[in-house]
Amino acid sequence: MFSYRRAYQPNGCYLLSLRQVDCSCSYFLDNIKLLKKSVTDSLCRHPGIMQAMVVLPNQLQMMILFPFEDERYSLFVRMLKRQFSNHLSNICAIHSFNPQQLQSVWQDGFECTLMADSSQWQYCVDQLHYAPVRMGLVNEVKSWQYSSFHQYVQEGILERDWPKNARAGLRHVENMSDFSWWQFNPNY
Repeated sequence: MFSYRRAYQPNGCYLLSLRQVDCSCSYFLDNIKLLKKSVTDSLCRHPGIMQAMVVLPNQLQMMILFPFEDERYSLFVRMLKRQFSNHLSNICAIHSFNPQQLQSVWQDGFECTLMADSSQWQYCVDQLHYAPVRMGLVNEVKSWQYSSFHQYVQEGILERDWPKNARAGLRHVENMSDFSWWQFNPNY
């Protein structure tokens, strides 16, 4: 078992990337409402401000600001993984699937990047929103529905045809806590 060293910073903003073990399945997209509920429940228990998010077929990427000094994003991730796995187990039991296969939905651990400043934050949010295009899932960012990009457009932060007409991506952001995306698209 690996021993991870994590950087914890009061008022820290983190890019978290969680992956499925089996890349051939798309548990996240197939169960988007359960994933949303799991994220919401986890954020209620370990308060953070969701600033950007994209759900890919086998990967979940989130930019979250944890405003409290004693907050540990690893507890949030642990709870999110547990919640989603439990929700999937319940569904599989109802549909007579084998719940044993769900024990390894998630890869061990997760990737985490602490944002050093607003320019790194801006770069990471741009990359997060562009990920579906980079992975070949869609031709334009606006075509991927499981992304905070649409909330950014609605709030006037990004243009709908971004990145085509974008000069520098996102507008400069002075205070990263101004963005709370998790009220996102209620149509999920």
